[in-house]
Amino acid sequence: SSSCGRRQRGKSRRESPLLWALYFLTYITVLTRMLLNPPEDGIIQPFAYGLTALFLVLAVAQAILRYRFPWTTHVFLGLQTCVVLALLLTDPNMDYYALLFVGLSMVTGRDLPGLPSAIWLGVFCVLLTAGLVAAFNVSEAAGYAPSYIAGCLIIGLYGRASRIAEEARARSDRLAAELGEANRRLR
Repeated sequence: SSSCGRRQRGKSRRESPLLWALYFLTYITVLTRMLLNPPEDGIIQPFAYGLTALFLVLAVAQAILRYRFPWTTHVFLGLQTCVVLALLLTDPNMDYYALLFVGLSMVTGRDLPGLPSAIWLGVFCVLLTAGLVAAFNVSEAAGYAPSYIAGCLIIGLYGRASRIAEEARARSDRLAAELGEANRRLR
């Protein structure tokens, strides 16, 4: 029975590599845009590169610590949110920093249950809009924000659906093991 429990815990940690690919793709996309930024848009300052490096360090740390210390997910989301807001306010102003909120939405959907996940998604949508308004004028921000909000919601809900499917698979495996054990006892 205890070995079955250990197997179940191991299986519940098995995830689709697609989730991780989507998560880090947002980071790679932002970094690529920074590196390929046209000179007429302004030179990306070293401070912005430092912030993106900090975002990556926090993302990797969260990925490592999330099973051992689940509560750290909230801490890392808060810290990474601050990093993204700081990026939105660096000169030159670039809207694509808001794309990092899309990656964070994957984390919320994948790692947090219903209400906390929904709250974080709402926070991301509000803060990315506020960050864009602070960085640009309201009319420009109104042009950028809907795309990023849609990205946050779609990716966040995909992460949530993946979490639900993973939990259902683990429940199904557990029930199959219990049924097999009952069948063995009956024989």
